[in-house]
Amino acid sequence: MEVHYSGDALAGFGGGVGISNIKEGRIGTNLVWTPLKGFDIGAEFMYVHLNQTRPAGLAPDAVLNAAGLPSFQANTNQYEGRLRVQRAF
Repeated sequence: MEVHYSGDALAGFGGGVGISNIKEGRIGTNLVWTPLKGFDIGAEFMYVHLNQTRPAGLAPDAVLNAAGLPSFQANTNQYEGRLRVQRAF
């Protein structure tokens, strides 16, 4: 997924804060076992990579850190996992 805004996307809004270009990639898999009809046991895994530009109007990292907030990270990786037991009637 990609979202790109033009350079004048905030024109007319008084120079709002928060607009950011985003690029996200996801890949995942699942494995399901059906020991009985209508009864599933499964596991799922998802990897997500997010790449984004610094949001318009966001304070510099030094100011964020002085306020006790984390620094901006342009690239992040997330891992998601889930176990599932499902019964259908």
